[in-house]
Formats: sequence, C-alpha cells, structure tokens
Amino acid sequence: MILATPILTLLLPLSPGALAPVSPSAQDAPPGMVTIKGGRTEVGNDRKVIQELVSSGADGERFVRSLDSETPGHTVNVKSYYLMITEVTNEQYLEYVQATGVRPPQHWGKAPVDAARLAFLSDRANKGMAWDPERWWDRNWEGAEYAIAPDDLLRPVMFVNHTDAKGYCEWLGMRLPSEEELQRAVRGSGKDFYPWGQEWVEGTYANTSEFRQDNAVLPVGIFPEGKSKEGVYDLAGNAWEWTSSPYLPYPGFKPGKYKGSSKKKLEPKPQWNGDDRVAFGGSYQNPAIAARCTTRRNTARFQRTTGLGFRAVGTVKPGFDLAERVYRNKIRSSPARTEGSKTDSNLAVILESWNSKTSAYDKAAATKGKRQKHYQEYAVPDAYRVINGYEHIAFVPVERIEEANAGTWNKATVQQGPAMLGFLSTTEELVNPALPPGTYIVSYRAKGEPVKPRTATEDGEEELLEEDETLDESGIPTWMAKIDPSSNNLLFFEAKTGELAASLPIRDEPEQGKPKGSSWSIAQVKIKYKDEDGKPAVRDEERLLLTAEIPHRLRGKVVTIKVLFQAQPATLRRTWRGMK
Repeated sequence: MILATPILTLLLPLSPGALAPVSPSAQDAPPGMVTIKGGRTEVGNDRKVIQELVSSGADGERFVRSLDSETPGHTVNVKSYYLMITEVTNEQYLEYVQATGVRPPQHWGKAPVDAARLAFLSDRANKGMAWDPERWWDRNWEGAEYAIAPDDLLRPVMFVNHTDAKGYCEWLGMRLPSEEELQRAVRGSGKDFYPWGQEWVEGTYANTSEFRQDNAVLPVGIFPEGKSKEGVYDLAGNAWEWTSSPYLPYPGFKPGKYKGSSKKKLEPKPQWNGDDRVAFGGSYQNPAIAARCTTRRNTARFQRTTGLGFRAVGTVKPGFDLAERVYRNKIRSSPARTEGSKTDSNLAVILESWNSKTSAYDKAAATKGKRQKHYQEYAVPDAYRVINGYEHIAFVPVERIEEANAGTWNKATVQQGPAMLGFLSTTEELVNPALPPGTYIVSYRAKGEPVKPRTATEDGEEELLEEDETLDESGIPTWMAKIDPSSNNLLFFEAKTGELAASLPIRDEPEQGKPKGSSWSIAQVKIKYKDEDGKPAVRDEERLLLTAEIPHRLRGKVVTIKVLFQAQPATLRRTWRGMK
C-alpha cells in the first residue's frame, strides 16, 4: 500500500507493553541564569547622541573613533534567551579546566610565572631580552602548579582569549552572547546607557576607572545597585566581556564628522576587522563613557589580558545551540552524512541536565586584611551557581524527507543507500543500541538484499565499481555484514569516522499518521525471561522513548520515528530538563 504521509514506528526487538510517560519537568532557566525576554531592541546610537557624548568632555573626544562605530542607531528583533547573572568567575572556570584539562589562565600560575621571571632575568644570556610571561605559560603550564587565592574565587576570570571563552560556554551547552543580546539585557525596549538608567553616581553602580579605591577587577555583584531589573550584575564596568559579534559596521554606516571642543572637525574612521570580536561593557580600567551598553571595543580574538572576561548565554529554544554547534563542527563534514542533507536545529528534541553547587567563597578568608566598606558588605549573589557538569541526549532531525511515499522511500534506502534521519548527540552511555558517549548520524534502511553496484564498460559488459575501502569484494558496503538485511534497520554511524557503530532491527513498516509533537519520555516495557526454575516470566523495565517528527516534502506532513533506548540506571534516575 502506498502512503503519502509515512510514519515510521521504530521499536526495539523486545516486547513493549503499555507506554507510561512521566510528568513534564519544569523548563526554568539553567542554574545561575535568568531569562531575558526578547523583542524589538534599539542597537547603537544616532549621530546626534554621539555628538553629545563627544562634546561632554575629554573622554568623548578620546573615544570618538569607538563612538562613531556605534552608528547608525537601528532596531533589531532579539529572541528571548538565558543569561548568566554574573561574569564567569575564577571558581566557575576552574570546574571547566579540571573537567577538560585545558590551559588554566595565566594569572592562576602567579608563583611559577614569578619564579621563571626571576630565573630569566638572572640569566646573563637573556640580557637585553624582554620577558614574556604569556609565552612562558603557554609552553610550561602543563608541568606547573596553579592556585586561586580565596579573595579571587569570585572575581571574573581573566587572561582568556575568545577560544577559551567559547570553549567554556560550549562545555555548559551554551554559547557566547551577541552584542545585540547584551544591549537587550541592558536596554530592554528603551534607550538607556546603563542597566539602572542614564545617571551616573561614582562608586555606586559600577567598577570603572572613576572608582579609584582598588583599581582592579572586583568580585562579581559587588555593586548590587547596578544590577538590571532581571537581576543581572556588572553589565557595566568591572571587566570587558567577549561577544560572538564580529567588529563590522552596522547596516547603513557612513563615517561621521563631529565638532570637538576646539571647534575642530573630528573625522574618525573605525578600523573595521571582521576577524576581531566586539567586547562589551567596559572595565575597571576605563571611564564611565566606555561602560555604556552600546560601546564597541574591537578586540583581536587571540588577546589574553587583564580586564577582559565573558559570560554565557543560551537560546531559550531547547537544544538549539547544541544542535547548531554539533552540525557545524561534526556533522557537516561527516563521511556518513547523506549528500545535501542538513539538519534543522529548531526541531531538536533534547534532554539536558546541569549539575551545580553553591560558591566556595569564604568571606573571612577573602576579606582578611581588607577594611574597605564594599568588601565588608559584600554578599554572594543569591542566584549565583557554579556548574560542575552538563549532560545531554539530543536528536536533531533532517530538514525534511524528500521521497513522496513510503514504498519509493523504502526501495531507495535499499538501492541507493540508507536515508539520513538526523543525528544523535549524547554524553550518556546507551546499552541498546550499544553506543558510548558521542555523536552519531542516524539513518534508516528498509529490509532487502543489498544491490551490488556495477557499471557498464565500452563492450557492454558489466564490472564492479573501482576499489573502495568502504566496500567489500562484491562492491557492497562493509557495514552490511553487521546487520540483518531481512529486517528494517536503524543505523548509527559514528560522525567522525563514518563507521557503523551500532544497528537496531526494527519491526514496523511506515504507517500513516498525523503530527503530534516530538518528545523524550520514560516508558515501561514488559520483558519476557525465564526465572530460576526455568519457567517463563515477565518483568517491567524502563526505557527512554524518543518520539521525533521529521518534516515531509508534502506540506504539513511528517515522518515520525519512535525508538526505545535502553540506558544505564543512573541515566534514568537523573532529573532531566525536557523530559515529558
């Protein structure tokens, strides 16, 4: 029977009974983050505003090139997103370093760096040569000890370049923010320069160069009066923050001309560079004018310096950020990807879990010897959390199934090769199919004996295609030896190598049905076995049930895949965000 709207029901070869999904879990923001509601957002400033800033004093003229890069003011639509309430701190970044083994920031290795510096300067062979601590740390950090002082735990991590910052965000299942998103976090739908409005009271709202008591980056949230209405701290001052935005002109940009204090014409020309990234928010080293939310600091991506940190954001659409990253880094170049196939990140169906803990900050130890009022009154922000683990199981489908009906689709999977359904990304070990943590392209092959690929020669005879290490002597893919061609099969190809990692014989042919939504749930299945006396018995077990809908070429129609995954008990016990 030919069906115009195929639905695949893919089940493990067990004996499934009634499916009993658990109740939905809350979709609150991840630990240490808040939701920033999206909407139409004013980005940048009009030239009139810039002229007022230029005329406001010496700082205005000094920063005129940067100020000009903020024009023209324009409106963009920013989607809702999650935002960390603070800049990433040293203790937060430490979890990432310990989990992944990446390079620790240079300032954590102060003791070995200082010792190496003394040794370098005392060596007469180095006379006249400049000491480069960053270069030394790059070469020697793996064998060096590092530590974070008690009063540095809650200061923003520094000496992190763009790759370092991006890596941490991705470890959380997040990403770096765009400059438009951070302007949205400050301005909302208005045009204010700062999270609290337009006024500036020295020493009250932010840590900038006007606050001369410390001349250093301070613990996050030390100016609670300066937080945004959503409870986000230090969006102005303290440390510059990396963004994902390239330093390029806004649409419609034209170099401006401004009147300076001496009535001299100022004609700044921003040095655009798409390889640089915009840094946001100013730092303790800069005056208030640089701490406005519209300031655009062009920053080379390799820079590791003091006063430059970052914070993470996450798209509210579950799984979107992970899906985009995995497709870009692993799927697009995979030898197992069907040519022309692209996945749709908007359709990702994902389980996520963040492990977090409270701060290890010890106020007595951190403030020992410090008498300043702002240290004595400091309290760790209530919503602050240290994430020490992120787990996920995600399926991301292809944009659509092209075959018009079930019959031709099944035939094509046998004659032309498996049809790519999407990809699976997991940090969890799966028992059946047996898959270690990793990324897999998921494909479907209908039952049927493989067709030997042949080609016609000039004399009319047929011969096998030229040698290919992925084919056996008969020209059949080597992975075919690992599956039963008399069954329909769900195939899991390792994304990096293209090799078949596991297969799953499935029972059902495509059937007609209507879209009902994608989900992960826990299902009860009945398993037949023999007891100690050898008698038939039945027991209940839990499985992860994936129900994922893939768009069909016929408008409004979908192909639905349903598959039961046997997972480790610890995986089933974990509290998952996204479980139905």
